[in-house]
Amino acid sequence: MRIAICDGERETTIYLKEWIEAQKTEDEVTTFFLAEDLLRSNQTFDLVFLDIQMPGIDGIQAAKKMREEKIQSLIVFVTGEKEYVFDAFDVNAFHYLLKPIDEKKLGGVLNKARKYIRDRSLDNDSVIIKTRRNHFNIKKSEILYVESQRKKCEIYTMNRCVECYGTMKEFEELLGSSFYRCHRGYLVNMDKITGYTADTIQLEKDQWIYLSKNRYADFVRTYMKYIKSRR
Repeated sequence: MRIAICDGERETTIYLKEWIEAQKTEDEVTTFFLAEDLLRSNQTFDLVFLDIQMPGIDGIQAAKKMREEKIQSLIVFVTGEKEYVFDAFDVNAFHYLLKPIDEKKLGGVLNKARKYIRDRSLDNDSVIIKTRRNHFNIKKSEILYVESQRKKCEIYTMNRCVECYGTMKEFEELLGSSFYRCHRGYLVNMDKITGYTADTIQLEKDQWIYLSKNRYADFVRTYMKYIKSRR
């Protein structure tokens, strides 16, 4: 899973990150100490641990902003005050943890999150793509890559190309963690990768797309973790 930890208490943030990484589950963990930094990151996460009491934008406000922007990350609130827990229902929180964090409960929440995300991925293989005149039901598993064309995007599947309106950020959120933004203008389905070089990625049907040189290291790391998670 791609996990974000956003907590105003540095000790809690470090503890959560180290505990999750110690489980050796191939989770990718990113940390933030302010909600503003999380909201500005433009990254897509499967799961977000979110402190409620933080300077500036608090956790509840940040969660509301995420939902307004249609971000579907699972949110687990982390708080030292029980009275804040009821606010979690307003933003469809997945769970909450009380400080000090109980490791058994933390492990249980992570296992439930993995199962939920796996089941949701199976249920949501199809996406609705709107063009000027039509709506297309496309299976994510059939998409090779998405290419940005100014204000439009072209979705290349195994059998066709669909031109539609939308931004690459919107498609990143729509298609989920099995897709990787390998270039400013390309979003690739990692399930369709058959090889890569320092500046290109090879896909099924002998398709080649650009890989930004400054994203090469991150791509290799993300792709290797993704392959291991699929075994």
